[in-house]
Amino acid sequence: MPEDKSESSSVSTARSSAAPCEAEAELLRTILNGVDAGIYVADMQTYELLFVNDFFKQIFGDIVGKTCWQVLQRDQTGPCAFCTNPQLVDERGEPTGLVVWQHHNLLVDRWYSVHDRAIRWRDGRVVRLEIAADITGRHAAEELLRQNEERLRDIMRTVGEGVFVLDTHGRATFANPKATELLGWTEQEMLGRDLHDLVHKRRPDGDEMPASACPVCRVLEAGETVNVHEDYYLRKDGTFLPVAYVAAPPGARGPHRRHRVGLPRHHHAQSGGG
Repeated sequence: MPEDKSESSSVSTARSSAAPCEAEAELLRTILNGVDAGIYVADMQTYELLFVNDFFKQIFGDIVGKTCWQVLQRDQTGPCAFCTNPQLVDERGEPTGLVVWQHHNLLVDRWYSVHDRAIRWRDGRVVRLEIAADITGRHAAEELLRQNEERLRDIMRTVGEGVFVLDTHGRATFANPKATELLGWTEQEMLGRDLHDLVHKRRPDGDEMPASACPVCRVLEAGETVNVHEDYYLRKDGTFLPVAYVAAPPGARGPHRRHRVGLPRHHHAQSGGG
């Protein structure tokens, strides 16, 4: 029986085109397995894990083919309440874009910065791609910094001198009770306001105090510590409070804050000029 050359040619072509695809898939697996972060692909309907890279396999074992919420999380009886799948596709089931979030995985007690995206899998279905970088160390450092800052603020709330904390733009981010008592503004009224414009833009004689002449603005611009022995702050009621103060850059407390300490020299006030 004569050989069907057209069928033989068709099979040969199919085989030759499959080889490059397998090579590309193997290259992609090699790249994903070399990433220093956990990566998995899961079916968005069944939650079956279709791919797990070596980073996650070292933590969770060979879990390909298993249900993600059963093997990646703890104490789950169904899909995770925090699952981002609904955010990854639109009403037609088409991918919408990247979702970035942080998650504390209770199963392994690690914090992750998570990047989720819906993509087309090789069989055409839409699947979930997740890349999770371990940020446990960074999160612990940030939490320690937050606790230390809160302790510092607790201390500043109890001192008998007015204390302000400013950001790099001179806006108030903190004012202790003594500062609000001296100036008549509540902390909420001060927060987010340019402190120079609020309490230091006018002199007792009515002349304007330009920011270029303000010692605290010099701290913000040049990072210099200044010790001012005589100055005036404008109270909410329009009177002036004689003050002496130290203004200093943050040092080890971070680049986004500036600390300013205002100390009252006298307890009497002067009426506003002009």
